[in-house]
Amino acid sequence: MIAIVGAGAIGRYWAYQLGANDCIFVDTRDNAPRNTYIQFKTLHARTADASSPTPSTNSIKFPKLNLQALDSRWNELTGIFLCTKSYDALDAALALNRSSPTDLPLLLFQNGLGSQYQIKQAITTRSVYAATMTSGANIDSNNNLVLAGEGITKAGLLKQTSEPLQRSLHLALHDLNISIVDNIEDALWRKLIINCGINAFTAIENCQNGLISTTETFRHCWPALVDELYQLALTKQLCLSKVDVENMILSVAQSTRLNVSSMLHDVRQNKQTEIDDINGFAANTLRAKGLSANTNQLLVERVHALRN
Repeated sequence: MIAIVGAGAIGRYWAYQLGANDCIFVDTRDNAPRNTYIQFKTLHARTADASSPTPSTNSIKFPKLNLQALDSRWNELTGIFLCTKSYDALDAALALNRSSPTDLPLLLFQNGLGSQYQIKQAITTRSVYAATMTSGANIDSNNNLVLAGEGITKAGLLKQTSEPLQRSLHLALHDLNISIVDNIEDALWRKLIINCGINAFTAIENCQNGLISTTETFRHCWPALVDELYQLALTKQLCLSKVDVENMILSVAQSTRLNVSSMLHDVRQNKQTEIDDINGFAANTLRAKGLSANTNQLLVERVHALRN
């Protein structure tokens, strides 16, 4: 059984993949109810029109426990999927670290970078893994989980303690079609570059991924942004040319052309975005190397300005 922390789109996506008998949601907040549940339907977006998804007929119901209620059930678990937003991830990880057995691995599913390295540094008593995924998922206005296309998920080690990856967790990841890779940090940085080249444009221009290249913000920012992201790739030895960086971003934008990015979804709901852990993290990394980060910083400021 897997514990899932974070009941947003990514947490519900993995709950749907696991099924009601193989996962529970965990609320790490101090004032969380002891025992409740999460119930939702799943909608499968049609290939031709992601705005008109096909609903499932049955809703799925999952238990949701606070940390105290979970005290007697830790031995049932094989791992913890941390699926919160990036800005909530460290606090949730620290709460879990205080409460759960140290032989339970923690697998991080945050957008961007920053929170992963904060957790890697702060958590010293358990193995920490990180994942990247390209599957599309969001929650609509009726609280349904909308599945907007199957993608690829990779997971790998960020920090190894004396406890090895449990075989049962490894098998669970395999059953979920999550590939275990040796160098997850390479995949994390590549995903960051892709997100830096897509998400802010969708949020600023209120458009699906596939329309970013038609927008005024894209035309104004794109050449300089590619230059900065290429420099970022060089600092991380990603073996990408400037053309590779550009093609990688535009290819993903096209393959997910009907998707609504999580950042745009947050903007539409007037919620905090993860821009600081995406273009903001890229900008901080570039400045630390003495490199230009003006365009990434501009996109950060433009996205922040969208929130009322």
